[in-house]
Amino acid sequence: MTLVSIALATYNGEQYLPELLDSLLSQTHRDLEICVSDDASTDSTPEILKRYQKQDRRIRVVVQSANLGYQKNFEAAIGMCQGEYIALCDQDDVWKPGKVERLLEAIGQNLLIASDADIVDENLNLSGRTLADVYRLRQKVWTFRELLIKNRYTGCTMMFRDSLRSFALPFPRYLPHDWWLVLLAVDRDRFTFTNQNLTLYRQHQKNAIGVQDAVPELIRLKARLRPSMRAILDYHSRKLVRYLTIQHRMEQTGLSNNGRRAVQRLIRFHQGFFLRRIRPKAFVVAIWISRVQGDTAPMIVIFGRAFKALVGIKRPDLLQQIKEQV
Repeated sequence: MTLVSIALATYNGEQYLPELLDSLLSQTHRDLEICVSDDASTDSTPEILKRYQKQDRRIRVVVQSANLGYQKNFEAAIGMCQGEYIALCDQDDVWKPGKVERLLEAIGQNLLIASDADIVDENLNLSGRTLADVYRLRQKVWTFRELLIKNRYTGCTMMFRDSLRSFALPFPRYLPHDWWLVLLAVDRDRFTFTNQNLTLYRQHQKNAIGVQDAVPELIRLKARLRPSMRAILDYHSRKLVRYLTIQHRMEQTGLSNNGRRAVQRLIRFHQGFFLRRIRPKAFVVAIWISRVQGDTAPMIVIFGRAFKALVGIKRPDLLQQIKEQV
């Protein structure tokens, strides 16, 4: 039987952790190891983990002496894994009994597979929506270029081959780990998605990220209507750092020609905000990015942002600082 490693990163997760661990130990695929990295929790999480570890030898636990942050903590958990396949796991979800078995059946020759998940509240009551509904995963296949704009796949639904880990680690500083894994697999045309709902994806006030469209639309709209110049520069600074980092790391791992062109286009687009010049293509790209992101702002707001992309802002000094940061 194929050994599957479950990489679980925990931090102050005492409220929901027992329910998750019970669901992991109830998987129909029995050849498992559960590799847990605890990020120096201050609640009873380490005690819960040690209690379960005594009950089942498939659980291995490392408690970090200092807080690493969620990305490095996941990196530590993945580093513990010895299986041919690695599944990512969040501390507050519940896995359906056949999840690992179904993912193994569906992954084929791909490097990574993601699945659908039922969105539930803190008491596991179904919301009537799934992640596929939120991110339009059934309606279309998202391309590498579109996934550079916005990730559509959630880490706790993923399983990937151990071979992907060899060039995915260490995770880039400016990109969520699940986003990075998806980009690597999609660029190599070895990614697949299954519509099977295999996880109860719990939404509550302590979610590290959660479903992105859960932010009240009124708050998002207010931020877009009157963005300050500093906010505009900060936004494009963050994006530029992200894409420069992706380009640098993916060049090291063998970025495809199509992937290279897609990353370079976005780098040029965001660089243009710091150089005052007329760029007709930037106007179209800005509107396209809004559509890919699922932007629901009024068209007058979207066109306003596109106009700013058209003319840019004269700050070459800031652009140089950004390049030096990467």
